[in-house]
Amino acid sequence: MTLGRLLDNQRGETKYTTIFLVLAVAIGAYVVIRLAPPYIRDFQLQSTVEMAAKLAADPDPAKGVDIYLARKVYEMDLPIGVEDFVIERTHEEVRVYIDWEYEVAFVPKNPVIPAYIKVLKFHEEAVEPVYRK
Repeated sequence: MTLGRLLDNQRGETKYTTIFLVLAVAIGAYVVIRLAPPYIRDFQLQSTVEMAAKLAADPDPAKGVDIYLARKVYEMDLPIGVEDFVIERTHEEVRVYIDWEYEVAFVPKNPVIPAYIKVLKFHEEAVEPVYRK
């Protein structure tokens, strides 16, 4: 059976397969629209963590890393703060990482239908060798 035959409505009768197909596509599109922004922000945050690790690998990083992270987190409008980032420095390498969560409300709170909220957990990490003078 082809899509053309499914959508063919010769007698004006509603076809259940057509309704099901349209409903499935609409639900799929809704889920993708709700899940795409957190994953895009996750990708952007990964590049931010990598750049922060490069900045922290400098022998005299001063406070440049904190300022950089604060500016980027503010620009991305993420539910995290600069204090959530962990920067570990050893003699050989610098490790910057963060564990963060993002809540996605598929069904918002209302009196008729209970809310369905999915919590997405992310982990970003970058390691850079320490630059020697």
